[in-house]
Amino acid sequence: MKDYFWINDMFPKMVVHPYRTDLNGADLSEYTDPDGKKIFVEMVKIVNQYGDGYVEYMWQWQDEEELIIPKISYIKGFKPWGWIIGTGVYVDDIRREIDSLTNNLLQISLFILLIISMLLAFM
Repeated sequence: MKDYFWINDMFPKMVVHPYRTDLNGADLSEYTDPDGKKIFVEMVKIVNQYGDGYVEYMWQWQDEEELIIPKISYIKGFKPWGWIIGTGVYVDDIRREIDSLTNNLLQISLFILLIISMLLAFM
């Protein structure tokens, strides 16, 4: 239950971020992730060009400042106020979900194979 939205403007300046309150009101034009990507400048470019889109970057895990992991965020411009509203998902969460689905499908397939094998042996 730690999912969130954030808002920055087109300058880019952070309007509000729930976990990085140190960025609220800050100029983000020179802010880079650990890989050197100017993520908020990239967001402004995407919104200016397409109106919305996706950005991949490195970001802290929810409210844990020490843990930096890959994240993919969806951003959308809100032109009347000059805002960019964003939310994202961590790549590790996607991988865990895929692994869980794969394991469930494998278990179901093995169960079906066992039933078919038992029916064939019975016949």
